[in-house]
Amino acid sequence: MARIDELLTPDEILVLAANTRLAAQDKRHVGTFGEKPVVAGSLVFWPAATVIASKTFYDKTTQGLLTDKFTGTRTWPGGFTGENVIISHIRIDPEISLAFAVAIVGETAAQAYHYFQTGTMIVAEIDGVRQFEINVKSFLPQYSIGNGAGGYTLITKDNFDLGFELPEVIKVPYGKDLKIFVNPPDGLKTAADVVATTGHYPQFSALNIYTLFLQAFGRSVAANV
Repeated sequence: MARIDELLTPDEILVLAANTRLAAQDKRHVGTFGEKPVVAGSLVFWPAATVIASKTFYDKTTQGLLTDKFTGTRTWPGGFTGENVIISHIRIDPEISLAFAVAIVGETAAQAYHYFQTGTMIVAEIDGVRQFEINVKSFLPQYSIGNGAGGYTLITKDNFDLGFELPEVIKVPYGKDLKIFVNPPDGLKTAADVVATTGHYPQFSALNIYTLFLQAFGRSVAANV
């Protein structure tokens, strides 16, 4: 096998080394001036005892019901004036209990949650252009395993502080908005309103609710505007 210095000139070898170093540096997200860390939060919710339908993270209507305490100001829509944003990791934390919309003999909340994890897809779009479609299980800190005989175990993921690393980073240009959709399977509803277990967010909902909270991790850089 020929050595690299037999195939390339010294100048070409230097260019290759420089490009490799820059690519590695960009992957680690270090050593670049003018960048800011991004942790952009969004929360969706369903009232207790209601059929669950699709929801949208970073939706202007929903975000209007939330306070900065839950989502922060550096988020979508419109929270990155003059900045391009690059998202590398996404995490979703659930506070949700489910049941089947049509009663099934012997059903349990664990069965319904397992079905939710198996059939729910997370879809990301930038101005209507799809970026990915991935099963919700990838983004959750725990996932449900069934033994085929009615038993279910929640497995906690290790080293999951930043959540799931996307196969490719999402680049959200200045002036564009990111939307992420939760598309659950048919046939589920939220559990009954039980004061001891249902989520309480009195700052924006008079009802007790079940929630999914998403955080997108990455960095932003100033746009040439």
